[in-house]
Amino acid sequence: MPSEFRFLVFTPRELEKALVAFAIRAQKRIPMGSVKGAEVIEGDKPSAVLTVEPDSGDQVEVPYTSEEVVGSLVGLCLDRKIPLPREHAKALEVFQGRMALRIQLSELK
Repeated sequence: MPSEFRFLVFTPRELEKALVAFAIRAQKRIPMGSVKGAEVIEGDKPSAVLTVEPDSGDQVEVPYTSEEVVGSLVGLCLDRKIPLPREHAKALEVFQGRMALRIQLSELK
């Protein structure tokens, strides 16, 4: 029987918003200032870096682990009332340079 997956692919702006909201919820320290962008880091466990320009003017890069990015994207989905299955495995993938949340809906057999 085939296995079923669902992919949610996020824009760079959505990724930025998700990372900032996660930092606030998880009390992850990021400097006060302007968000300049979020970079997708490809690899076995994709991650991200949020670039912030504080009022001091020196850009600061804030790294996020794969698990933190998953949490941030799940949080964004919940905030936007995008339904997600609670019980199914979630993982990150990079799709055409964008961060994607992969949800495994059935077991691989």
